[in-house]
Amino acid sequence: MVPMSSIESPPEAPLQMERLHRHTLLNLARQVISRGVEGEPRPKVDPRRYNPVLREPHGTFVTLYRDGNLRGCIGSLEPHRTLVEDVAHNAFAAAFSDRRFMPLTAEDLTDISIEIAILSPLRAIEPADELELLELLEPRVHGLLIEDAGHRATFLPKVWQVIPDKREFLIQLRLKAGLAGDHWSETLRASVYTTLDFSA
Repeated sequence: MVPMSSIESPPEAPLQMERLHRHTLLNLARQVISRGVEGEPRPKVDPRRYNPVLREPHGTFVTLYRDGNLRGCIGSLEPHRTLVEDVAHNAFAAAFSDRRFMPLTAEDLTDISIEIAILSPLRAIEPADELELLELLEPRVHGLLIEDAGHRATFLPKVWQVIPDKREFLIQLRLKAGLAGDHWSETLRASVYTTLDFSA
């Protein structure tokens, strides 16, 4: 764990990605979802067919919106697949396995917008108390992961658009994790990260 006092800058930013590569990932996500709507299983992606940049391992989140409303969101916090494989997996899961929503239909597909977030490596921190954690957080920049007593939850940086207050951000994240809104303990672990976001 990295002591609070040793952190002097935000986590390492995710890779800078050319527009062509972003377009490739967004097209891949839509193609995978379209196949699922037609009743086909999630297709296997061959990373060898893609640019080396897209074969690098990265955690990603894929978020779906319909008419501006959330319609599915699934992601991977840590890299354990190539970028193209992770985006394909999470796009299919966001469309058909997010338990908060019914699976997408062909009717939904025409109005769906797709947002992809590529995560930087998680950076573990060790604040002495809640105040230090709040001081560390940089609104609209940091995503936050908290873990304690078998509970775990994260908010992507884009959540700051909805919850701009640092304290409320932390309260709502603890509630999402199934903890009390004011929970704090010496065993609580926290990590921060940044994202590269793009959509179509």
